[in-house]
Amino acid sequence: MFNADYSLFTNASNGVSFYPNQKSHVNSDHLNFFRFIGRMIGKAVFDGELLELEFSKPLFKMMVGDDLELDDLKDLDNDFYNNIKWVLTNSVEGQAMSFSVD
Repeated sequence: MFNADYSLFTNASNGVSFYPNQKSHVNSDHLNFFRFIGRMIGKAVFDGELLELEFSKPLFKMMVGDDLELDDLKDLDNDFYNNIKWVLTNSVEGQAMSFSVD
């Protein structure tokens, strides 16, 4: 399921954990693959089997229903996290910075 040919998951910046690939839609059957993967993981958890995979902290927290925090971003994209922390702790007046959402 983590084979790059399926375009389902990609590595987080820590190089160890995985999160869903934004471009998984290139695989026309990606939703069925995610459904199957979810069922297989659920079955393994139910049976008490150890899975040799690690999901990124934000993905895991979303799966168990916990609230996300800014520090969770560190596991997903460390460079982006450091840049956001810098912007929050330093004055950015005169930098012509704006935040927008597509």
